Amino acid sequence: MKGYLFDLDGTLLDSNRMWRSLTTNFLNRHKIKFTEEIAQELTTMSIYKSAGYLRHTLKVNLTEEEIIRELEKEIVKGYTNDVELKDGALEYLSYLKEKNIPMGLATATNDRFVDLIMERFDIEKYFDFIATVDNIGILKNKPEFYVEAAKKFPLQPSEVAIFDDAPYAIEAAVKAGLRVYAVYDYVNGSFYEANKKIAYKGIESFREMII
Repeated sequence: MKGYLFDLDGTLLDSNRMWRSLTTNFLNRHKIKFTEEIAQELTTMSIYKSAGYLRHTLKVNLTEEEIIRELEKEIVKGYTNDVELKDGALEYLSYLKEKNIPMGLATATNDRFVDLIMERFDIEKYFDFIATVDNIGILKNKPEFYVEAAKKFPLQPSEVAIFDDAPYAIEAAVKAGLRVYAVYDYVNGSFYEANKKIAYKGIESFREMII
């Protein structure tokens, strides 16, 4: 593969528990029942698109701006103090960098929150570009998102590998023609075996990729 893409939450970052807790608590406060379908839908969206989904689809009785403000404080706290990189993530990024292999980030996380993680863990230096739902303008459950991300190398989708944990994202990236590595994550663990079946390979730690 000539280029490598990485998802952030649940792939490089052990943050899905934070997101799950944040989502569950928010829905409970607004008398909406949490479901796995809601959780997976939200994984494909930025906070701005999530606010629209919560207001218009789930009928949360707040403006989109109010929803964003309510969520932002908890997200910033989690990213600043609580979440950590996943096992072997930093070592694998360093490994690929030493081999001069181009890397990009492909995430639904809002640009502002991505910046917090880049600074906290000093990992921006590993990436040639950062593709987000905000700056691409396409949700992560759409194959077109991955086609556009591959263009940023610039490479064809078939020349690019991607690591992701979310079933919607894995399915879309496979359809786009990328080589997909399904990453195990505790929160999405129930999807891991199914993810492996459609992906090129499944991994439980990035240390498995260091030869």
